[in-house]
Amino acid sequence: MKILKFTFLFFVVFSIFLLASCNPKDELQSSKNSELDSISFFMQEMKNDKIDFKTRLKQANSAFQKIGNNKFDSRIKEILAYKIYLYGYLKQLDSAINISKELVQISIKNNDSVAIGNNYYRLAYYYFQSDKKDSAFITNKLC
Repeated sequence: MKILKFTFLFFVVFSIFLLASCNPKDELQSSKNSELDSISFFMQEMKNDKIDFKTRLKQANSAFQKIGNNKFDSRIKEILAYKIYLYGYLKQLDSAINISKELVQISIKNNDSVAIGNNYYRLAYYYFQSDKKDSAFITNKLC
């Protein structure tokens, strides 16, 4: 009888420890999933054609903030490129130029020659649109 009580007590204590140790991991995983879901949500909203451009820009900024210090996240380039597009549409060309410079720097760090060319083209385009035609030709010194 004593062995049965000891076995039962051991099983109960072991089960409690097992459940207690699993909760923080589950909460951490749940937290990561909700963070990823919110970034995906904001990215979908920034691309939503049915929303006005200012709201879409706010959604892009929210997605960028959610990524935070994770500079290795592959979605950063997509968010920045979309922010450039939105700033360009809203005629906030200085902001489009500044983010284009940032995107050029990211492309240089990644040593991605195609992206470097595309981003320099984008930077020159917004310089040209803002009537800074001379800057469009010397962008590599400005970055």
